[in-house]
Amino acid sequence: MKIGFIGAGNMGRAIIDGWLKMKAVAPADIYLHSAHATSYQPYAQANGLNALESNVAVAEAADVVVLAVKPNITLATLKEIQPALTAGKWVITMVSGLSLADYATVIPDLPVLRIMPNVNVAIGAGMTALIGSATLTAEQYAAGSKVV
Repeated sequence: MKIGFIGAGNMGRAIIDGWLKMKAVAPADIYLHSAHATSYQPYAQANGLNALESNVAVAEAADVVVLAVKPNITLATLKEIQPALTAGKWVITMVSGLSLADYATVIPDLPVLRIMPNVNVAIGAGMTALIGSATLTAEQYAAGSKVV
């Protein structure tokens, strides 16, 4: 599964770091973009990840897109990438303050998994709360629960 991260702050990196330590996801299967190129590009290079030049490029390359951005730009970011969220793709979001209904205003038919992880995921000892939209399949829920 190819996983795209939009946003590469502390929580996004904690999840990626945990995956890499546990070898849960191959570095080559992680695609990354953030507004701060001076931060995410060196991080991607140091870890063998794919640093891409835009949010849309991440959404095009990935099977699942992880939103790790600030709440105030989440829906605008989702609107930006919406054309690239084609059939079979889905979204994992760790953004606080937005409900599944908020996501449905932009992507009504796309499966969404909301997660609330804690930073201990970086060492494989975290706890994550999960809830899925009505369109999320049991297989997607299971896959999402394995990677967070």
